[in-house]
Amino acid sequence: MENQEETQKAAEAQATIEEIFNEADFIVIQNMWLSAAAGFIPIPAVDAAGVTTIQVIMLSRLAEKFEVEFSKESIKSALAALIGGVTPVMFSTFAASSIKAIPIIGQTIGSFTMPLMAASSTYAIGKVFLLHFASGGTLINFNPEQFKAYYKEMFNEGKNIFRRGKGTEEAEVKETQEKTE
Repeated sequence: MENQEETQKAAEAQATIEEIFNEADFIVIQNMWLSAAAGFIPIPAVDAAGVTTIQVIMLSRLAEKFEVEFSKESIKSALAALIGGVTPVMFSTFAASSIKAIPIIGQTIGSFTMPLMAASSTYAIGKVFLLHFASGGTLINFNPEQFKAYYKEMFNEGKNIFRRGKGTEEAEVKETQEKTE
């Protein structure tokens, strides 16, 4: 009987862990698409500010999900540390935003590149912090050097997801479930 109770408790704990990860993945995907939408803003720097705001909100939600203490300032610092560590990748996002300043041609090119770069960087940032928080990390002990390669891998994965439009079905299902609860 005692063995059966322990097995039941372990199964419940596993289900809770899986639920937390599923919800965290949903947060990342949802914010990835919001960042892509912000990337369509035709005004240089305003689009980047929108993306940054979305990323800060995403990290706040992930920190809450994993019960990690945070402040807006600590999230901004961790985000800046990560972005600073992957400057070549983030430079392409800045360039995609800046090119919109060129009348007609720049706005056209920026409209195609900025949503992709915004979505990919948001996805990568979300995945990095999901992994960090899930492994017991906090914003205080975040070391961006440890995540450089993983960030780049997730950035490329984010580009592929964006190009395929993946994640939208999961977001719609989750939204429907939330409305019915």
